Amino acid sequence: MAVLQELQGKAAVVTGAASGIGQGIALGFLREGASVVAADIASLDATCALAAGEGLADRLHQMTADVTRETDVAQAVEAARERFGRIDVMVNNAGGAGAMQPLLDIQAADFDATFALLLRSVFFGIKHAGRAIRSQGGGGVILTTASIAAQMGGCSPTLYAAAKAAVVRLSAMAAVELAPWRIRVNTVSPGPILVPGFTASGIGAEQLARVQPWPDAGQPSDVAAAMVFLASERCPFATGSDLVIDGGVVAQGPQLLKRLFADLAQHRE
Repeated sequence: MAVLQELQGKAAVVTGAASGIGQGIALGFLREGASVVAADIASLDATCALAAGEGLADRLHQMTADVTRETDVAQAVEAARERFGRIDVMVNNAGGAGAMQPLLDIQAADFDATFALLLRSVFFGIKHAGRAIRSQGGGGVILTTASIAAQMGGCSPTLYAAAKAAVVRLSAMAAVELAPWRIRVNTVSPGPILVPGFTASGIGAEQLARVQPWPDAGQPSDVAAAMVFLASERCPFATGSDLVIDGGVVAQGPQLLKRLFADLAQHRE
């Protein structure tokens, strides 16, 4: 992927930057010239080592943050302002599967924990980054990692899908409220991406590629490229949008006709 220094001079916060998509976004931003606060509840050693290996460590600041805690998110935003003098881009990426049980078996505490991680954390990021960018003047960008689970069934546990759908709508409404200060708010909805969670379960690139039209498995760098584009000056009029990065999964749809006629053909045999 060509490096065009599209984020030169910008300061960003990326949550969930220890591995997977968040790590890819943090490294992608660094390569494009941004200074980055990488925040995660997990160890950021791997991300820092990769940045150092590319000579980018001087523009990377790591910090421990639990995004379900408002004070931690506020501190991540403030860390960018203290370390780099400002914040131009907030990337709300931290997340997880949440409660995976059937809906009728989910306890209230598990529901609350899932929405705290996947939705309330995004509210915190929008709120505190929005306030900081507004106070600086000059505008900025708030991005959130959503999911194609917000648009179609069969992609995730029930509560995850519900939370990601709420993230897309929350971000769209935030775009309306923050437009007067030239703060663009968008979401990126990945499909199957080859992240450690899949590989740890024995699911590799070949298996992921089979569930989509595009022949190659999605990589964290593919999501990072979309985030860079939306954060850059190449996209000055895009706000309130959701950019799908999924190798054609949503476009392919549930394949109802194919499944229906295959079923009919089987019954005729």
